[in-house]
Amino acid sequence: MKLVGEDNGHREKTSDLDGVMISVHPSACYDFIVSARALFNPDVYKRAGHWIAVARNTMAADLYRQGRPFFEGGETALGLGLLRLIPTLKTDAVPADFIELLRSTPAEECALMMLDTGETPTEALDFYRSVLNPQDDTPDGFEKKTREFAGDFADRSLEVLQDPSGSKERILRFLQRYLETVFGPSVDSIREAVERAAASSKDLLAMQPAVSTVEALTGGYTLSAALRMNQITLAPSVFIYPFMASRVDERSGEALIVFGIKNDEILGYRESGSEDLLDALKALSNSHRLQILTMLRDGPLPGPEFIRRLGLSQPTVHHHLAQLRSSGLIRQVRSGEGMLYSFRPDAAETLVRRLQRFLGVD
Repeated sequence: MKLVGEDNGHREKTSDLDGVMISVHPSACYDFIVSARALFNPDVYKRAGHWIAVARNTMAADLYRQGRPFFEGGETALGLGLLRLIPTLKTDAVPADFIELLRSTPAEECALMMLDTGETPTEALDFYRSVLNPQDDTPDGFEKKTREFAGDFADRSLEVLQDPSGSKERILRFLQRYLETVFGPSVDSIREAVERAAASSKDLLAMQPAVSTVEALTGGYTLSAALRMNQITLAPSVFIYPFMASRVDERSGEALIVFGIKNDEILGYRESGSEDLLDALKALSNSHRLQILTMLRDGPLPGPEFIRRLGLSQPTVHHHLAQLRSSGLIRQVRSGEGMLYSFRPDAAETLVRRLQRFLGVD
C-alpha cells in the first residue's frame, strides 16, 4: 500500500493490493450532519451532552421542531443519509459548501439518500427508486410496502417519498439556520481536529492492510471482500465518537465510513479517568445486550436474526448492536447479504484484564 498523491485537489488516495482505493477525507461537513443527529438523540450521544445542552439553549423552539423529523432516530435518522454527498467536496469544504451542493442536487436523489439507512435492503432501495422516478404511475400499494420496509419510521419515509422536493426544501431551511445560529462557531476547531486524525489515519493505512485499518479506526467494523469495493472513503468525526456510520453502494462499489475520533475539548466533556472501561461495563448492563452476546457464542449471526429472536424493533436492535460494537465486544462485517455480527473473545479478555487492573486484582 502506498500514497499516490492528490485526487484533483480532493483527497489523498492509497491503494491496497486488491485494487481498492482508500481515501481519507477530513471535512467539518461530516460533523455538521452528525452533530445534528447527536442534538436530537442525547441519550445515545452522552459524550456530547454539554455541547447539546448549550446548543439547545441557543436554538429557537421552531428550529428544533423543524429539524426533529430529519435527525431524530439514531442510525435511522433521515438526514444522516446526506453524508453521502460530502465526499464529492474538497477536504477544506465548509458546511456552507455542503448546503450549496445539497441545493443543487436533484430532490429525488436527496430523497433516496435519506431513505438509505446504511442497512436498507437492495430490494427496498429499488422500490424507492421506482416510486421516486416512476416510468408510468406510482406502484400500487406503495404505502403498505413502504411501511414494511421502513418499520418504525414509515411515516417520515412516506413523507419523503410523496414530496421529495418539499422535504429537500425543509431540510435545507433547517441546515441553513442551524449553521448560522448553532454550529458555525465550532467549524474551525473541528476542522483542525479532523485534519490531525486524517494524518494519523493515512499513516496507519501505509503500515497495515486496509481491512485492518478500517477495523481499528471503527472499533470492529469492516467490509467483506465479497462486496468487490472500488472506492472506500474514510471520514473522521468528533461528534460520532465512540460510534461510526457507513453507507455502501454495492452497484458502484463505493463505500463511505465515518468513524469517531476522541476530542473531549470540542464537546466540553469531562473525563473521569476510566470512561472507556465504564462504557464497556454499561454495554453489559442491559439484559438484551447480554442476550445478544449469548447468541453470538455459537457463531456469527445476521442483524435480522436478533430482531426475530429478541422480538424488538429494528431501531432498538441496531442501538444495542451499536453499543456493543463501540465497546469493542462484537465485530460487524458488511457483506452482500447485509450485516453479519460476531463475538470478539479477545476484546472480552482485554476487558477482564482492565477491570482487574482497575480493582487492583492480580
